[in-house]
Amino acid sequence: MIDKRFTFKRQSSSEPDTTNETETKTEPAKAKKTISWVELIVIVCCGVFFLFAMTSRILFEYRTDDNSNLEVVVGSCTFKNNELIKYDGSEADVVIPDYYEIDGEKYGITSIAYRVFYGNSNIKSITMPDQIVKIGLFAFRECKN
Repeated sequence: MIDKRFTFKRQSSSEPDTTNETETKTEPAKAKKTISWVELIVIVCCGVFFLFAMTSRILFEYRTDDNSNLEVVVGSCTFKNNELIKYDGSEADVVIPDYYEIDGEKYGITSIAYRVFYGNSNIKSITMPDQIVKIGLFAFRECKN
């Protein structure tokens, strides 16, 4: 009976022949899986894209891609393309809503336009949603209170 861990190898004719067969012990080769740089870059990019997709959904609870160019009025605030573009109120405590609706779709407010509250001396406090990432120049200029 032959043990399968051993292989028999014949010597080539150019080598001196001491015996016809020699016994050599070989270990089974362990397959190592290596990853190339390209595969690593692809994996990292996919991970970054996934994290961005997940965090953007967490940061922006509502849609932020309104390109309809429609002006929507909610209370004293006028919105267009996810931006507060006009405020006509005289309240001391202003609350900017989290979203406005167009045809049942909720669009989050992500910016405040240039000079929206300019010169409004009635305002004492403003509450704005967390998803606002841009405030235009002079948005609160000359708000005395």
